[in-house]
Amino acid sequence: MTAPWLSTLLAVALAPGPAEAVAARLFAPGHPIARAEIRVDAGGPRVPLAWIEKVAGVERRKLPSGESALCRGAVCVPIDDGPDPLVPIEPLAKALGATAVFDAETNDLLLRVPPAPPAVATAPAPSPAAAPDAAPASPDAFAAPLDLVLPDLAGNPVPFDSFRGKKTIVFAWASWCACREALPKWQAFAAKHAERPLAVVAVAVDVQGARAAKPYVDAAKATYPVLVDAGGALGERFRASYVPFTVLLDEDGRVVRGPRFFETRSEEAFDEMTRFAVQGEKALDTKPAKLPFDATGFESPEASLRLEFAARLLEEGDRDGALRNLRAASRAEPTNLVVLKQIWAIESPERFYSGAVDFAWQEERLKERAPGR
Repeated sequence: MTAPWLSTLLAVALAPGPAEAVAARLFAPGHPIARAEIRVDAGGPRVPLAWIEKVAGVERRKLPSGESALCRGAVCVPIDDGPDPLVPIEPLAKALGATAVFDAETNDLLLRVPPAPPAVATAPAPSPAAAPDAAPASPDAFAAPLDLVLPDLAGNPVPFDSFRGKKTIVFAWASWCACREALPKWQAFAAKHAERPLAVVAVAVDVQGARAAKPYVDAAKATYPVLVDAGGALGERFRASYVPFTVLLDEDGRVVRGPRFFETRSEEAFDEMTRFAVQGEKALDTKPAKLPFDATGFESPEASLRLEFAARLLEEGDRDGALRNLRAASRAEPTNLVVLKQIWAIESPERFYSGAVDFAWQEERLKERAPGR
């Protein structure tokens, strides 16, 4: 039975009773998977202090009442005294506005803590304070600079602000998508406009990582930057649960359009990119674009967190664990095609990687798929 903690979107299945010590895997984005003993009772999991301090940016303090607490700025959560107490996740996640997911069958605990506000008070608070839930992305937010950092095929981190000074075309594709066939076209496009202040950046939306994307990049002899988005960061930033799409940035790194479905077989689509390269954003089509399919997603923090965890599990060779988390993410967001099709690509690679992508097979699977499954 799954009982959500709505304020933090914590999915947890627990049986009431005394605290039980279990061996668990602990995951927070940007950190390696840790393995530690935790305790689980009807109030939720309790995890080692050292891990929480490392991944949540909190510090241990004494409150005016004499209680021990974990604090970030003015937000404090009381904890037990002692040299190395176990920290209850539920009140901490609520106080920090974090997303936490605990799987009681596998003893996997996932935690994503939002960045601290730019300015926070330093005085400790006498009691926990709940942070508001994060607001969904809005069209106005698209004008902000794209401040993501993604690895290239060699694993080197590449910040998007490194492309400032050039108009930038971000092309989101995937090894499991027929849009991989457009990589040679983008190579020709980039070569044609090599003398212009223009960057073409391909982003492989691949939970299987660089090893899945690299053969297609090599075949295209691509010399433009190719980055890997295993955890869905780009899609989450724009609520884009499909590929291919483009995002366009101006010379200051601001998003001037995006995301927009990109028809890779259309010469007109590439002609518009040429106009952007030459004339900038004033040459772009500003009419709302309609998707040729149903795809919504990256609105569930749990789904996004499970996708990131699945990518890390695949790096460790845990295919079954990755599929378990991808399926849970798909149940949370049934029309997120990025999640759904990557499940299929891992389960049935012959339908995606042995020659052309099998669209007829995918259509049959979509017809068979029960609503909300």
